[in-house]
Amino acid sequence: MSDDSTKSGQPEEPKVKVSDRRRFTSEGETRDPSEIDAAPAGVTTPEAHPTVDEPAAAPPAAQGSTESASEMHAGAGLGGIPPASFELLVLSLAMQAQMELGLGEPHEQHPPNLDVARHTIDLLGVLQQKTKGNLTHDEQRLLDNTVTELRFRYVQALEQINKRAKA
Repeated sequence: MSDDSTKSGQPEEPKVKVSDRRRFTSEGETRDPSEIDAAPAGVTTPEAHPTVDEPAAAPPAAQGSTESASEMHAGAGLGGIPPASFELLVLSLAMQAQMELGLGEPHEQHPPNLDVARHTIDLLGVLQQKTKGNLTHDEQRLLDNTVTELRFRYVQALEQINKRAKA
């Protein structure tokens, strides 16, 4: 008989304890440290070996903060990088599309590139289709509104270019 069998000859059920040590909730909020189970002795935690998916620590301004990713992004100009989030992904792609539509800040404007703008808007559309039913209400609303607005602005830019070509 093997060492893992009981006196009855049946194998003993392995004892496994599952500990949730994730630092963030499914909504991306930072969890209270008291809710996070301590790691067993000898087990390294993500903090010991940070990866791209789990940064070592959020910037001090972002810890415990309720500001949106757009607000953090606006204040992160001094080398601070806002934490990765779905909202930041959508806003980044939207900004790229707006720049390609020629809608950037006056000092950042360059000639519209409708092919690249359309591609970026289509990427957001793919994201919209592939995440349907898996987003929070706010995330879904942000994505839907962003795609709708960018498609509308794309049509406006296309019409404006066509008017200039006819004149």
